[in-house]
Amino acid sequence: MDVEGAEYAALHAVSSMALRRIHRVVLEYRGVTGLDAEAVGDDLQRHLQGNGFECAVAKDRTLLFARRRG
Repeated sequence: MDVEGAEYAALHAVSSMALRRIHRVVLEYRGVTGLDAEAVGDDLQRHLQGNGFECAVAKDRTLLFARRRG
């Protein structure tokens, strides 16, 4: 996913139904107004896990890797 800083907004805008059709997500995240990069990464990880993904985060590089469980 390469949306130049809009990762947080883009993932939160996708419906749960649409997320079910996605098998893998790789993205580099950044801080947004009111949230630093670490908080954004934690939030995105929780969001994806809540939608059926297993996640791994490389916080030193602000990278998130997710794949659909099962």
